[in-house]
Amino acid sequence: MSLDVRTFDDYRTYLRAVCEVRKQSQRHFSLAGWARKLSLKSSSTLIMILKGTRNPSGDLVEKLIQDLKLGLDESK
Repeated sequence: MSLDVRTFDDYRTYLRAVCEVRKQSQRHFSLAGWARKLSLKSSSTLIMILKGTRNPSGDLVEKLIQDLKLGLDESK
């Protein structure tokens, strides 16, 4: 299942949907593993971003764009 970021009004909602899809399609998916893949020290950064208590840094936004394989139009 592929999600189109352009159908979401909020990036946090999109990221939560990505997590759900990955949980369903990747047996061993976890926020901790995704955080490691994004070179974060812990999953707490992702959790805070998903909850809305923290905004991603510019560097993390770039890493998410690459990880999610978003094109130029989609990344805006």
